[in-house]
Amino acid sequence: SVHSTCILSRRVAPRIKLGNSVIVRKNAWLNVLPDAEGETNLFIGDKSCINAQCTISAKNYIHVDSDVMVSACVLIMDHNHAYEDLHSAVSEQGTTPGGTIRIEQGCWIGHGAAIVCNQGELVLGRNSVVAANALVTKSCPPHSVLVGNPARLARQFDPAKGVWTGGAGRAAASEPVR
Repeated sequence: SVHSTCILSRRVAPRIKLGNSVIVRKNAWLNVLPDAEGETNLFIGDKSCINAQCTISAKNYIHVDSDVMVSACVLIMDHNHAYEDLHSAVSEQGTTPGGTIRIEQGCWIGHGAAIVCNQGELVLGRNSVVAANALVTKSCPPHSVLVGNPARLARQFDPAKGVWTGGAGRAAASEPVR
């Protein structure tokens, strides 16, 4: 289900692949840069939801796996604007080479969060949570909770012990998961 106000250019639509039962809400922008290479630059997996006013902009490759919830006003970008030439306006400098982004199955991205990859590969591990307004620029393991600007690991599930632990390795005040 793609809302009629979703911004999706006919020119880039063939480079975007949507799985089954995907929802794209009002005023979301799914973008692929004109100089992007490859057949598919943006993939959104089955039963994922892209909420209102989100921007997903791919130059290389962004993969949103199945069952991912992206809250309103989220930015996901695998590149950035170049700015190094002091004699030219930023708008005239194009984009950085960028990297790739993979958001694994079952993640939840909070309201206003930004996930930006300037180089290499950024992976959000399975079932991770990105808190509202967090700025993610680095990968995280599965079952992580990321908070802040820049994002830091606040909690993580330790499968060997069956408990959640704090970001600095200290045990969080919680019961073992059964």
